[in-house]
Amino acid sequence: MRLFMAKYQQYVIACAAFGLLSLFVYLLHFNGLYGQDGYEYLRYCNALHGYFQKGINPGDMFFPMFYSMAGSLICFVFPSPMLVMQGISIVAFCIGMVYIQKAIQLMFNEDNKMLVSIYIVVFFILSPYVFRFSVLVMSDMLAMMFCLATLFHAVSYFKSRANKDFVFCIMFSLAAILTRTPCAIVVSIPVFLVCIRFIKQFDLVTFLIALATAAILLAPDYLLRHRVLFFELVHQRPRLVYLRNYPSWSVLNLFMHEFMTNDGHLTFRQWNIFQVFFNFIHPGYLFAGIVFVMFIRKVDFSSLWFKIISVVVLVYAIFLAGFNSQNMRYLLIDFPWILILFYPAFKRIAAFLVQKKIAFVCLLLTVAVQLIFTGYSFATVYRYNKADREFVGAIKSYPGRTVYCFGPDGALKAYGLPNKIINISDYKLDHVEPNSLILVNPVSLGSQFSGTNPGINWKFIQKQKTFRPLEKLADGWELYETNDDKAW
Repeated sequence: MRLFMAKYQQYVIACAAFGLLSLFVYLLHFNGLYGQDGYEYLRYCNALHGYFQKGINPGDMFFPMFYSMAGSLICFVFPSPMLVMQGISIVAFCIGMVYIQKAIQLMFNEDNKMLVSIYIVVFFILSPYVFRFSVLVMSDMLAMMFCLATLFHAVSYFKSRANKDFVFCIMFSLAAILTRTPCAIVVSIPVFLVCIRFIKQFDLVTFLIALATAAILLAPDYLLRHRVLFFELVHQRPRLVYLRNYPSWSVLNLFMHEFMTNDGHLTFRQWNIFQVFFNFIHPGYLFAGIVFVMFIRKVDFSSLWFKIISVVVLVYAIFLAGFNSQNMRYLLIDFPWILILFYPAFKRIAAFLVQKKIAFVCLLLTVAVQLIFTGYSFATVYRYNKADREFVGAIKSYPGRTVYCFGPDGALKAYGLPNKIINISDYKLDHVEPNSLILVNPVSLGSQFSGTNPGINWKFIQKQKTFRPLEKLADGWELYETNDDKAW
């Protein structure tokens, strides 16, 4: 048994994590739905499944479709879209756990698997944002896993020059980009270096296998949406489509903290250039990061891949800082790469604590702190998930009425609410249907979204005939109804 554990330790931990996470979400009745993006991924998963079953046109979506595509195919085996989409995130989390451990062992020639496992459990599994996204219906965890797999096989190819690692590197890098477009920034440098190395020892069979794999991955997006990576093929003329959706990028944004966007007026406490490095030291990711930074040494940069990962992390941070927004979610993709950079520092700290005979006490304290931060982080998404279900329950009491809302329209549709639902951000209203319901958060509409469609429409509604409040719901949301059956 001891020999088995020593050999397959990372796989045992991953399987245990899968079982515990599955039990965790089951006991809490948490389905992983949080935020409009999650509901959109679920909607398109259902649309694709309908297309495969009955040929119904699935339409389009703003995001890359790989995550929803994977979910729609798995639904033929497990016919529960919510469960499947959440399950993909959990499985990706567990696989990513294995890859980060294998990458650390490979890069640093680390034989102490137990030390690596402790590092992964404490600072990866129990990282608040990592834990949160491991159970959400979001593409982030899957994208993170694909980026990690790309890195591992790139490093492995440089060390062993095994052709299978070249194929896997190409496959996982494409899968990462097809899951979340910004992954292209993260995987481009390792893939470029691998391709240069491959050309020097070119093998035709391996090249054809890699080409066939790439074609299989790219085919669904091309056949369903006429897209190939960042391009839309319109009348045989390629046109940028994904990158076109990010017109806000500017060098000036690196040194700004206030923005007017489609999400209203956004104000943050710090410049973008500082926020994009939060996954180094923020308690939401790595509260001990500031300590790790102090234990990095010049000798660490003697490693080729240490330098490559450092450059990738820096380039990705600058890329994010150029947008007119800040979102801790976007820092998840390269967070495992940062953990890899910090491993030598962690090893030095561990050796020092062992020497002082306080390693076990420090480990317990660190786990306790991580659990507190992780619990706080998860409680936030759990509260929002419950709020969405509360909205649905409230509106079910008023069947047949049109619902005007801003924000939870994806949730109302995902939970099968039959009411007609109108999102007041889509266009400026010139009338409101009689005897309808209005679900809004008045505080946010009056501040963050002032001057945008939601704010303008809310003022328009308030200027009309009086309407009466029906219910006060969670997190400041309120449900109103129109006063009578007369059209406004």
